[in-house]
Amino acid sequence: MKRSILDIVYGLGLLGIAGFFYWTTIGLVRPGTSFADDAYWYPRLVLALMAILSIVLIARAVFAATGEIVQGPRWGALFTAMAIVGGYVVLFTWAGFVISTVIFFPVFAYGVGYRRILHLAIASPLVTAVTWYAFYYGLGMTPPGPGLPLLP
Repeated sequence: MKRSILDIVYGLGLLGIAGFFYWTTIGLVRPGTSFADDAYWYPRLVLALMAILSIVLIARAVFAATGEIVQGPRWGALFTAMAIVGGYVVLFTWAGFVISTVIFFPVFAYGVGYRRILHLAIASPLVTAVTWYAFYYGLGMTPPGPGLPLLP
């Protein structure tokens, strides 16, 4: 199958999934609340971003000059990725957000083939901290588990 056709199919599938879940969350947001006041806005924002990226993927495939032939999925890498995500979910319930995310980020990247250990050692705590503080200060809610020190 050509890459451009595959990208269109994936883009349409992801756009359909984002649209379906966005539609199912319409009644969950309280009227008159903003993004910072109601945590139900966050998944809808992520779904809107998913829809935008799906449209970009489709547009890039439609306007691509060539469509090279691609091979099928690498089943071993897919299984590894899903197993690591499952481990993250289990660890998340026991250890909370900070510990599980700091561990998950480099393990997942290494499991799918990214081998720059220094980058992972820097990015993992940085992404975890930025996400935790965004939830705490931006949404007014604390992710589960032990937290990070509060900023002055």
